[in-house]
Amino acid sequence: MEILFSNHRDLDHYEKLHPALKEVLAWLHEYLPRSKTSRLIYTSIFRHYKDEIAQGRSGVHGCDPPRAADIVVICTDGKPYEQDEYTNLGILINSVWYYGDGGKHQVAFAAPHGTGLHLHLQVREKGTQKRA
Repeated sequence: MEILFSNHRDLDHYEKLHPALKEVLAWLHEYLPRSKTSRLIYTSIFRHYKDEIAQGRSGVHGCDPPRAADIVVICTDGKPYEQDEYTNLGILINSVWYYGDGGKHQVAFAAPHGTGLHLHLQVREKGTQKRA
């Protein structure tokens, strides 16, 4: 599976990801090749915290180390995932990974938001872990 970045800044931030997010992404990189996936594109990892808050967002993309990543999944036929595929992938991820705040948030968020279809992944500063 090919891994791409939409810009050089995200490639730089990829190296600095929060350890729990690295674990979730490693699991995802292992799982996706078994499906019909050929490419995973990181479209956003880091955005400045002040910009995030000014736009009414949570600010999780502005944490240091980065605790969030937006991804687009490309199938072997060259087409991006559809909404139902992101929804199903999000359900799977959330069944495997626990955010750690008693259910208020989830690791994967697939509902339409932001700039087009994508999957938002996030981890908590402390407590995100793989379910038993």
